[in-house]
Amino acid sequence: MAGLAYALNRGLNINDVKVLTAAGNWAMVNEGAVVVNKIVGAATQVTLTPSPDTGIFRWIIDGKGDAATNNITVIGAAAETINGGVNHVISENYGAVCFVYNGTEWNIASQGISVAAAELAFLNGVTAGTGQASKAVVLDASGDYFGPNGGGIVVGHTAQITVSDGDGATDLVPEVQVLGTAAADGSILAASYNTTNTRAVAPHVAMLKGGAATIVNTTAVADNEVVGVVVAYGTDGVDAETPVAAIQFVVDDVGGPGAGAIGGSLEFYTTADGGEVLTLACTIDNAQNLVVADTNGVLVGSATAVTISDGDGATNLIPEVQVLGTAAADGSILAASFNTTNTRAVSPHVALVKGAAATQVATTAVADNEVVGSIIAYGSDGVDFETPVAAIEFVVDDVGAPGAGAIGGSLEFYTTADGGETLTLAMTIGNNQSAAFTGAITSSAPTGGGIGYATGAGGAVTQITNRSTGVTLSKLTGAITTDTTSLAGLATATFTVTNTTVAIGDTIILSQRSGAAQPTTICQVSAVAAGSFNITVINTHTTNAETGAIVLNFAVIKAVSA
Repeated sequence: MAGLAYALNRGLNINDVKVLTAAGNWAMVNEGAVVVNKIVGAATQVTLTPSPDTGIFRWIIDGKGDAATNNITVIGAAAETINGGVNHVISENYGAVCFVYNGTEWNIASQGISVAAAELAFLNGVTAGTGQASKAVVLDASGDYFGPNGGGIVVGHTAQITVSDGDGATDLVPEVQVLGTAAADGSILAASYNTTNTRAVAPHVAMLKGGAATIVNTTAVADNEVVGVVVAYGTDGVDAETPVAAIQFVVDDVGGPGAGAIGGSLEFYTTADGGEVLTLACTIDNAQNLVVADTNGVLVGSATAVTISDGDGATNLIPEVQVLGTAAADGSILAASFNTTNTRAVSPHVALVKGAAATQVATTAVADNEVVGSIIAYGSDGVDFETPVAAIEFVVDDVGAPGAGAIGGSLEFYTTADGGETLTLAMTIGNNQSAAFTGAITSSAPTGGGIGYATGAGGAVTQITNRSTGVTLSKLTGAITTDTTSLAGLATATFTVTNTTVAIGDTIILSQRSGAAQPTTICQVSAVAAGSFNITVINTHTTNAETGAIVLNFAVIKAVSA
């Protein structure tokens, strides 16, 4: 029979109290109470007195105040249970539990809850059959409210609402809920009144995601980890788990987050018509770039995207960035750069990139004749917006095959014929800066430069020795001054002009500028070959000799025989 553990002497005294300070567990015999106050805190198991007299009480007390970290597990000896269970765990700092033996098992007679002198604790209901109670809400001396993990606050209703974790299916019951039937009683307000206009004193909605499974700050989160979510739900006729849209706060730090150094991004999600799956719409990354998901777009000025064609007037094309309006201003895009430097390096750019692979940012080289960009203007034709009016195409023009840092290019200009919708090539500016036209070249200007060559295209040369001496001038246009050797009446003299710009099918236009001694002297082109042409000077006077330094203007007109 167990010894007497209690005596009634002007109160209830516990005769035998064991204060456990050493490491290890403890098995009770006749002690009335065990106070766990280890020098080095550690989890402890206490075994209650085996088969004591019916009505015997035993107290187990956390004397160190660390049971929340180092739980005290109380068990019965042999097969003796506690309230029908195998054990009872004290996990409240400074918690105390009184056990009473009923002849076959131990029951919990009372449970002490640690309440500090300067706090007000609201206890939850006693769990049926256990006699246990714990603090539900605590108001401490600083005016802060504390609730247990797993508990919640519901304002405006008697039950919590279940939503999902954002997938439309996995249940999530938020621990703080404000529920109502109007905007006011379904809203939360955070307000700050201060003369400072910085973030430091503005109202905050703060979210924190730890990298560990316990409430500590010493484990860093990982790259791509979602650290916060704002999700809006709607009731779908069945439940409240279907998300409508969401904003996610994501770690964006490839180098690995560390102390005071975590890159972040914002991800914006929406749910498609008739769906319940959140789909990424756009991201603001850690470089403050707005990244729109592939196949998504940006519309300015309208809620509906306009469909055009790919330039053929038929194949649908819906550009992912559109600026739509009813006036020039709200249907326009401006790119501006303000700088004192006057080079391309700092001027505004409209850039087009064509990759040769099927994946983004791939480095496969484009091919010769590949179209790498287009600028097309469309007009509504009374039915749709797919009819092109004119276009400029940027084309690879590199017969030797493009390579690293080496791609020849050309510009192709297209127009649509009267009453048509097919773009037709009008002009090409090739990789040698030459312009080739498929139609007529005309000028309606009565004055001005007209059609011809500009300064820099021409040159000049003077013939020496005699009128048959050849000259060299490899220009498309220029002036040739002849030698002054006497040319007898009715005589002729022919000389060769070596000119590498001349092809055998070209036409050479020749005229006299000045210098002929005889007004009847004729100068004409008498032969054309690849790289040269011949000029013949004819003195048509019967007796007088030609002795002048004749200045001849010439121009090469590129021509073909087929």
